[in-house]
Amino acid sequence: MTDDDRSTLDMMGLLQVHVTDYPRYSSVIDVFRQVVAANPNRVAVRDASSQLTYLQLDQRSDVLTQWLARRSFAAETLVGVLAARSCDTIVAFIGILKANLAFLPFDVKAPVGRMETILSSLQGRRLHVVLVGPDVLHKQTRNKDAHQAPVAVAPPSATSLAYVMFTSGSTGQPKGVMVEHRNILRLAKLRNVVNCATTMAHMASITFDASTWEIYAALLNGGTLICIDSMVVLDHIALPKVFIQEQVQTMFITPALLKQYLLQCPTVISMLDTLVVGGDRLDPQDMMAARRLTTARIINGYGPTENTGFSTCYSLSEQELYTDRVPIGRALNNSGAYVMDPQQRLVPLGVVGELVVTGDGLARGYIDPQQNSDRFVPVMVGGEKVEGYRTGDNVRYRPVDGQLEFLARKDRQVKVRGQRVEIGEIEHQARSSPDVVDAAVELITLSDCGSRGPELIGFLVMEPSRARDSRQGRGGWTCDGRASAALQLVWARLQSVLPHYMVPSVLLPISNLPLTASGKMDRRRLREMGSAISAQQLVELRMTAKREKRLPTSEAEQRMQKIWSRVLQIEPATIGLDDGFFQLGGNSISAMKVVGEARKMGTNLTVADVFRRHTLAELVNGQDIEVTQIQQEPEQTFLVEPAIKAALFEEIDSGSFDIHSEDVADILPLTSCQEKSLVDSITHGQYANYFYLDTGARLDLSCLERDYFGKLSSTSSSNPFAYKMSMEISINPSAIFASKTYNKSRRPRPRSHLFF
Repeated sequence: MTDDDRSTLDMMGLLQVHVTDYPRYSSVIDVFRQVVAANPNRVAVRDASSQLTYLQLDQRSDVLTQWLARRSFAAETLVGVLAARSCDTIVAFIGILKANLAFLPFDVKAPVGRMETILSSLQGRRLHVVLVGPDVLHKQTRNKDAHQAPVAVAPPSATSLAYVMFTSGSTGQPKGVMVEHRNILRLAKLRNVVNCATTMAHMASITFDASTWEIYAALLNGGTLICIDSMVVLDHIALPKVFIQEQVQTMFITPALLKQYLLQCPTVISMLDTLVVGGDRLDPQDMMAARRLTTARIINGYGPTENTGFSTCYSLSEQELYTDRVPIGRALNNSGAYVMDPQQRLVPLGVVGELVVTGDGLARGYIDPQQNSDRFVPVMVGGEKVEGYRTGDNVRYRPVDGQLEFLARKDRQVKVRGQRVEIGEIEHQARSSPDVVDAAVELITLSDCGSRGPELIGFLVMEPSRARDSRQGRGGWTCDGRASAALQLVWARLQSVLPHYMVPSVLLPISNLPLTASGKMDRRRLREMGSAISAQQLVELRMTAKREKRLPTSEAEQRMQKIWSRVLQIEPATIGLDDGFFQLGGNSISAMKVVGEARKMGTNLTVADVFRRHTLAELVNGQDIEVTQIQQEPEQTFLVEPAIKAALFEEIDSGSFDIHSEDVADILPLTSCQEKSLVDSITHGQYANYFYLDTGARLDLSCLERDYFGKLSSTSSSNPFAYKMSMEISINPSAIFASKTYNKSRRPRPRSHLFF
């Protein structure tokens, strides 16, 4: 890199860490106690059945701290917390930190084998497990020593261990990331993001590092944390009710959930003040759709667990069009984010390199120190050597403004529904099965079902006596009887040791893995082979057990069969009464779609029903599922008072407009985003709405020109079609009818641009 290149980076502020004042030398507990003193009676945390003020949370956690202190655990002893999101879980976290111990979160839905793998990698550390649930925590702490004199507890410091969170590991062993109190405070005390008036949704699993931001950004700033059940998170009817009831203002979600909320419950997005999206690559169109729904600040957050929650963030601009990708922004305060070559040297603006992060968010390292050497490395920035973490992500500084853009992974790590997954860990577990000689796993988008997103597909070289090659001609696959039992055993093993999002959608027996000319595994060829599979073939390959299929007969069964067919994009005839939704390729996102489709048809179904009753027969025949009808009309409420609505209809019929009241379906208040658009139009005379259409590779320009300009010529300023587009904006009387300056004849003509 030349001196001019370095000077450019320096002038754009890309070589300096933006240092701000925050309690760098305090612990999480120091700051928490300050918040308690300032807000003792404010609600700190609430779940579906209980709530705690800051004072109550402080007192309840003190009880657990004393109970732990009497066990004489050494400082930084790990305490495993097996829990769902709840008030009691927060009590456990705070109580453990007060005792100068560290917690290790376990999801209640994690397979036992996965927990055993994690426990075996603790390097001889002592672990005490706390079960959290209704009354369980109270029973553990309610004993004869509860009323004894308090035990003195040495408080934690800024560099004390706070928690260990495990991520996927390429060698088959998950990596335990050790996070300190200072790391949490650097994230939680970001300026101008969360304050004492904030109501924060707690929707992330406690094993997902996004939960760190949810919990501590709320509690260490005096806000209120709302714990939302995992089934409610996936329920597009129940979730908006919770958000409205609790007046939730701030939320973190993954891109997959954002896409579903935009389709099924946009109310959740529209009522927010701050929306943070992260955990995976974003669809730019989804972010722009969210921007049209709300005036809230929308942030694209990026960061590995090793840098505590978020490393960089980008606030969406109101003007910029995002057609290709959404930047991941710049480093958070008190952190650095640098683009470097393989020797950890800075690269110029616009050049692709690996993202290396530094600063106060950097974790202590992995619990197994041998895993640190190639990830936690010293780097030179501005003539100073600092500790950095190699993220393994290829990025670049955007030439126009220096914002970071994520391009791809350097290694074989992928994101599946927001979760970081090392392909090597899945392959390691597959090879550990006695009938598997070799294994490869790839994340593949099937040729005819791109809307479902990519699927994990496993290719297995089996013992010859157990299976034969499942390929059947060009692009065809089959599975013989010998493979059925062997594959079921492999699948059962993977489900017992891996989280559900890491289990491949299908396992394909293959005689040998393809090789390149240099003798390496030809993964490109594997992806080609996998992408040739159709959605229908994928289902048939999953159904390895040979049994007579029972077909739906009742109206309710056939209706549910059609819903599954549409959501999973497979033939209805493939789906029998004994087939399981998740066996057919369903997941939590598609379960949300099933519930949405069912409710449109009047069937009272919840996401929890889909998870509890796996087969079609169980789902349809479940209690209160088949015959209960959803109340189609909610309890009567008035968004616009009837008297005001009547006056507006009368004004419409007075001749001021080119339509009659009979042509108006309803009059509703403007959303804040719509109101801003209308006010800008009134104030400045013009307001543009942009649409980006991707036509694909083949485009007939003559047809496009003829149809487009033909439509424009037939749409005059007084044409009802053009006017209807404006009238579809919900009407707020104070915004439009009180203003006589709005003139539809001044609307700007459409402008068109064609990009190649």
